[in-house]
Amino acid sequence: MTGSQKAIGVPPGLAIVALGPKALAARESREGVQGYYADIKNWLPIMQNPGKYYATPPVNMIYAFEKGMEIVMAEGLETRYRRHAALGKAVRAGLEIYGMKAIASEGVAAPTLSCVLYPEGVNDAEFRSKLASKGMIIAGSLASLAGKAFRIGHLGNVTRADFVKALELVGETLKEMGKDADTEGAVREFIRVYEGNL
Repeated sequence: MTGSQKAIGVPPGLAIVALGPKALAARESREGVQGYYADIKNWLPIMQNPGKYYATPPVNMIYAFEKGMEIVMAEGLETRYRRHAALGKAVRAGLEIYGMKAIASEGVAAPTLSCVLYPEGVNDAEFRSKLASKGMIIAGSLASLAGKAFRIGHLGNVTRADFVKALELVGETLKEMGKDADTEGAVREFIRVYEGNL
């Protein structure tokens, strides 16, 4: 199960589910499922025969998904995965130059998203607001990490150039907030790690 906006890189709006024979058999053995639209039994007839009607899907999203999958397959699954992982390692290394430490160690860090702690004295709302005014959106952290860390995705169709720009904007923002920021060093470390992991 995934969302269309994740590694496929298309707009949000689709819940993509793949089920094997065991999962389908498990559904067959149940009397019902909470949620009419969530019941795979209601969707199977139109999956097997597109001429049948069950519900009106978001057609624009289906076309976006098709285009997204064309892009994914043209790049190649292994190449795409390797790019996501390399971007993740590289952006974590670049951010570390700014004193921003990833919460997950490299051995367990996700290839698609990083959660990074702020250096001492950086206000989360102010930092993210300043970045947003420059055109860069990062997500706040959740639960016990709210206000202490941010999340940055490195999945979908993002590129090396996107992250070079992102690191420049992070450095600029830190400086505006009165922090030391070695932007050239952060970008240099990002490029070194990225190229070493492709």
